[in-house]
Amino acid sequence: MANKKGYSAHIVPGQEKFDMIIQENGILIKVQVKTSTYTPKLVSTQYQLQRRVPKKGKHLVIPYDDIDFDLFCFVQPDLQLCAWIYKADLTNNFKLSIQHQDYELYTLETAMERYEEKT
Repeated sequence: MANKKGYSAHIVPGQEKFDMIIQENGILIKVQVKTSTYTPKLVSTQYQLQRRVPKKGKHLVIPYDDIDFDLFCFVQPDLQLCAWIYKADLTNNFKLSIQHQDYELYTLETAMERYEEKT
């Protein structure tokens, strides 16, 4: 990666298909942030990989399209853990489970390297 100083990050307001933009050397990378609640008896956290869209008092569950965003950021706020994954590296479009001890394997730098390799 060319920029070792850090990234410029901006929250995106409104109902976009991504929640945040990361800027690196003038390139904008779209990020979808997912959070999950902590269950003390479990050693992993589950994340849904679809979006919920309100419709007539209910919610539709819709998969994301390939062009909707570039990276996932999976946040476990109760444990203060965060995992970054390049979207194209996920083989499942429905659910992801991350072992709590494995969050450190999914760094922003690694996800950005995968993004740069593929673009």
